[in-house]
Amino acid sequence: MGGRWEGLTQQIEAGAPAAELARAYGDAGQILMAAEFEEAAIACLLNAEALAPDDPRWPYYLGQFHLLRGQHAQAAPFFERVYALRPTDVPTLLQIGEAYLDQGRPDDAAAHFREALAVEPRSAAALWGLGRAFLAGDAPAQAARHLEQAQALAPGANRIDYALALAYERLGDAPRAAAHLERRGGVAPSVADPLMDAYHGLLESALAYHNRGFEAFSDGRWAESAEAFRAGLELEPDNVAIRHTLGTALHQMGDVGAAVREFEAVLRREPSHTRALFSLGVILASEGRYDEARRRFEAAIEAEPDYVQARLALADLLLGQGRPEDALSQYEVVVEVDPRRIEAWIDGANVRIGLERYGDADAWLRAARQVHPDVADLTALHETVEAVRAVRRSLR
Repeated sequence: MGGRWEGLTQQIEAGAPAAELARAYGDAGQILMAAEFEEAAIACLLNAEALAPDDPRWPYYLGQFHLLRGQHAQAAPFFERVYALRPTDVPTLLQIGEAYLDQGRPDDAAAHFREALAVEPRSAAALWGLGRAFLAGDAPAQAARHLEQAQALAPGANRIDYALALAYERLGDAPRAAAHLERRGGVAPSVADPLMDAYHGLLESALAYHNRGFEAFSDGRWAESAEAFRAGLELEPDNVAIRHTLGTALHQMGDVGAAVREFEAVLRREPSHTRALFSLGVILASEGRYDEARRRFEAAIEAEPDYVQARLALADLLLGQGRPEDALSQYEVVVEVDPRRIEAWIDGANVRIGLERYGDADAWLRAARQVHPDVADLTALHETVEAVRAVRRSLR
């Protein structure tokens, strides 16, 4: 999650004061919300609210989170919490009014729209809300008056026309109703909302593009992911994480040349970038440029000794170059770092068998089966080794 996630991790590890930790959780929650990581966003924002219950930002973003997904009933309690903290905040008053309209509570909605008008008498959004509340409360004359005022303040907001058409229809004014119905559209009156302005700014951040691209990448939508990564790089050309993932997406699309250019660009900016070194190593090995590939894998391991994937790739390459002893040393490190890597146990056993080091293979497989007692391939290999050792003993 980049800087904000790292900041949150550092704050947690440092035992930061509640207010600072709340801000870190809230910042991370906004990024996760923008990137559409729903469960993680909610968790971070709820943590922020719990740590700083007097800060209206976090329940507000939680309300907006649900509202953006059409979950009006779930949004309302969060906006009500904001209202308790900040009773004159116009965006909050409007959101509560909208929630009450959705719930069929026009009188409660009208009360909040009036409060918004008391703060901002020329708020077209509040007048539009109040007009619809009167319409829902079967007061079409009052509805029409307030809706006309709203449209005078926001002439381009053609969603008002639909409500006006309903109001005039109920008043028996068919010509006016028809005229407004013909002009109806989807543009609502705008609302100045500093918190959501900040949120929408995150939607155009490099990190948000990276997260969107990564989500598309995870679903196998390579071209879509590459497009998002390129958009992120337009904002942050020196972001090596985005550039590397762009290269990976291009490689998946079959554009190897473009992928190599991106990986090399990463290494020009950050020569010890282990993932770029590994990615280039894989491509070089696939092209038969084994010595160059080996040097890339070795450089990745030097920079990150516990980089298991690079060690496995190096071991496979060394085997192909006829260097089984060197490959074995890589498998040994892998199972020490991550004993769950079954392939390292199996390949390490096969190399020992190929070298006819059956005693060594037996010990290796015994250790492997302690970690993975139910893996059939390990059991079969061990039985083969034991059978060969038994035959050898009988021939002595």
